[in-house]
Amino acid sequence: MKNTKAKWNCELSLQQLLSDPLVNTLMAADGVDADELHETLNETARNLPRSKAAARGKGFFAFAECRC
Repeated sequence: MKNTKAKWNCELSLQQLLSDPLVNTLMAADGVDADELHETLNETARNLPRSKAAARGKGFFAFAECRC
């Protein structure tokens, strides 16, 4: 029987990743500024060529469907 409500094997959005407490702890330990990283990643994403499939995505990793 397939579990259709499973929340594993999904990709989080950039906002979800940067708001995770463990990620914040690791970034603080490494001296990473979350706002600066967010802006850098968004700027990089804007400059990348996008395929039609990626343009339909909902999160940072557009190929995954997630019910998180």
